[in-house]
Amino acid sequence: MNVRVELSIWTAAALLLAGALIVWRRPVGVPDAAATRGANVMPLARDAGQFARLAGGIIASDPFRLDREPNPLRYDPDNPHVMQSGAAAPPPQRPTLLLRAIVGGPPWEALLEGIPGRSGPSLVRPGDTLGDLVIRSVFRDTVVVAGLDTTWRLGIGRGWQ
Repeated sequence: MNVRVELSIWTAAALLLAGALIVWRRPVGVPDAAATRGANVMPLARDAGQFARLAGGIIASDPFRLDREPNPLRYDPDNPHVMQSGAAAPPPQRPTLLLRAIVGGPPWEALLEGIPGRSGPSLVRPGDTLGDLVIRSVFRDTVVVAGLDTTWRLGIGRGWQ
């Protein structure tokens, strides 16, 4: 009796496996050829045209910009400062540096204000790099700061020279 039960279980498993393979191999959502005969089926070219119209609408709305309008600056990898009108963008403003105090004795340190990206005064010493600015030297009454195209000589109680 146990052999008959085991044989029937194996037969049922094989039938279920065969049915599952048939269902699994059949494409889902594709109608039979007999069902589509005589039905209106949209041709592929019409789908491509609809796709192109939808894509054009998405591109025209600039979905990745907050104001949904094109950037006023034209992209030019050779000259990133060229505006759409062709005029060059204004150069970046130079920082207004102010020497607040000289601290210590040799070696001196200085309190500088107006460093880009920092609020309030910053304690600096010779050799410090602050963004594009390099502190060249600190004396008892003067600090020399070098930028990309400018060198400032700051003194206490007077503007840069």
